[in-house]
Amino acid sequence: MSIAITCRCKTRLQVEEEMAGRLVRCPKCGENLMVPRPEPASTTSEGEDDEYSLAPVPELPPQKPSCPACNAELPAGAILCVQCGYHLVLKKHLGAE
Repeated sequence: MSIAITCRCKTRLQVEEEMAGRLVRCPKCGENLMVPRPEPASTTSEGEDDEYSLAPVPELPPQKPSCPACNAELPAGAILCVQCGYHLVLKKHLGAE
């Protein structure tokens, strides 16, 4: 299979595929031309887009920590919920057993 290239002087050249990525000289004007590499065959079906992009993700406001037992708002770094007595590290209610 050959690759068709056109010089700036409008001379059309047919070069062998092995010359892809190399320079060839135009026989008419002497200019050096880079032989392009052939495009790889597309594996997509007809009608499919070749490019995909991700939809933008809306930025959510930072959530404040809350107690998993009673859903009370907790200060950052809290270990114990003062509303219901739930211990966040031990994962159990303290006091009444």
